[in-house]
Amino acid sequence: MNRSGARGVLGVVMAMITTMFCSPAAQADAALTPGAHVTASVGVAAADSRLPGTVHALKSSGTSEAETGASASVRWTSKPVPSTKASSQPCASLLFVGVRGSGEKAPYGTTVSKARDALAARWKGHGSVREVWLDYPATDPHTLADESFTNLLLDDEFPSTKYFDSATEGADKLSDLLDSEGRRCPKEWTVLAGYSQGAQAITEALGRTSVPNRLAGALLMGNPDRYPTQHVQSLDGTADLSGIGMAALLHYLRGQARQAGSDPQERVQSLVQTTIDLHSGNIDTAALRKDLDEAQPQITPEAYPQTYSVCLKDDIVCDSSGYVEKIITMKQTWQDALSAGSQVHHGYNPDVMPESLDAIAARMNTIGAADSQGAPVPHADQEPQRAWGPWQILAIVGGVLVGILIGAVLGRGKVRAARRRGTTHGTPPRGTRHSVRPHEARPYKDQRRRRRRAK
Repeated sequence: MNRSGARGVLGVVMAMITTMFCSPAAQADAALTPGAHVTASVGVAAADSRLPGTVHALKSSGTSEAETGASASVRWTSKPVPSTKASSQPCASLLFVGVRGSGEKAPYGTTVSKARDALAARWKGHGSVREVWLDYPATDPHTLADESFTNLLLDDEFPSTKYFDSATEGADKLSDLLDSEGRRCPKEWTVLAGYSQGAQAITEALGRTSVPNRLAGALLMGNPDRYPTQHVQSLDGTADLSGIGMAALLHYLRGQARQAGSDPQERVQSLVQTTIDLHSGNIDTAALRKDLDEAQPQITPEAYPQTYSVCLKDDIVCDSSGYVEKIITMKQTWQDALSAGSQVHHGYNPDVMPESLDAIAARMNTIGAADSQGAPVPHADQEPQRAWGPWQILAIVGGVLVGILIGAVLGRGKVRAARRRGTTHGTPPRGTRHSVRPHEARPYKDQRRRRRRAK
């Protein structure tokens, strides 16, 4: 593909980013002229971008998705409370925090509720679990339709958008919740479950709190911040490990544009080259990690053992690179890609993530059983600090003195034994009246031997 063709496709790729999280009820409704920005209503806005291409944006139908909420469980009897009321709950063996996806209703939304119920069904009933749902906007991503491609891609500072501000607010509130509850309940362990924008909020929070030290499990479903070499385990899911999520893709494109310098045209050319590289499956993972680290906190290595990412193949939110390739090679239209990808994105249920759920549940049951027996499992935040009191100091000093005394006694005994054997250089045997200097020790012994022979 030549560069002019890639430039035309780049606008399509960015339209995917602005509409990547839409619900199945969304409909293609607005067309763009080359250089125009996306609007939420029918029509074309004034052109303000250097990125050409004709794309379609999605508009919400206004109907809400049916939500089940957190269903009752015979094993988990506590009622979930909003994060603002978490401090009113008594401490437990485990704290479960659910973070719903974009536009879903509180407390958990459909997908997180299913994951919660699956974990509750695996709970063996030892110990206790309290439940909290994160009270954050979970703003519908259609608000991205009011942003220009120029601002999203080329501004030095990431522009304020309702969607990304919502995800950041979720990460901020989650971080505050985990830190404050960790101080209030220092023996408690934490379980996190997030879907879509909720997974995005958890990803950022795991990079800025101490919760990895007391993390029993984190479940990230359809994470837009997913990328290769991320510090997560992938026990389930069908997406290739080299896939990249849409939010991560946006930050990667922005980072590569900044590397090109301050000239807008050079930045656009860099974006075109990056798009071509994506088509070739060539992602600079070192540059990707650098760009994402600069954009927001990332999951730390300490959280890796207990963090599980589940991404389904062709989920347009967490596995976008395949769609980019198909659109660039004209194998699929943007509308068909969005329709197929959105359906996959809403397919996360316990059947597609059994190993992740089993791993988290096993850890939870171990923690709960130990806590119920009065011997809670310690974590890094609970390592005891050694405090030296007067009795400990006295015991150490006494031990040192006893050691010195024993050493002196043993040393004196060795000297006496050596004298009895007559092997101590420079010291005459017992009963000898004459002192012998060290250099005379050998002749003196020879004289004694000769006298004995003469007798």
